[in-house]
Amino acid sequence: MTNSDDWVFDPFLGVGTSIIAAVRQNRRGAGTEVVPKYVRIASDRIRQAVNGDLRVRPMGKPVFDPKNAGERLLTAPWLSPPSSGKEEQLALLERPEKGYRVK
Repeated sequence: MTNSDDWVFDPFLGVGTSIIAAVRQNRRGAGTEVVPKYVRIASDRIRQAVNGDLRVRPMGKPVFDPKNAGERLLTAPWLSPPSSGKEEQLALLERPEKGYRVK
């Protein structure tokens, strides 16, 4: 919702993603951040974006495709794997034989 060469301000800069987007869309950017580690990361990332060296994921490409990642991302980890042929839940915690006690 801005025009080329407009300013974009992010009062909670974080790692600089909003300013990187501004730079990539021919805008100017400014931001503030109070966490020194994030300031360093943002500064490095913005510099890389300005120089054209920042690796970015192409628009429209998902972060990951669970179907390409294998069965483990399509099945809840607390269920038996489909390859086992079982439809039961795996026990995450077993109740002690003597029961729970408060000390």
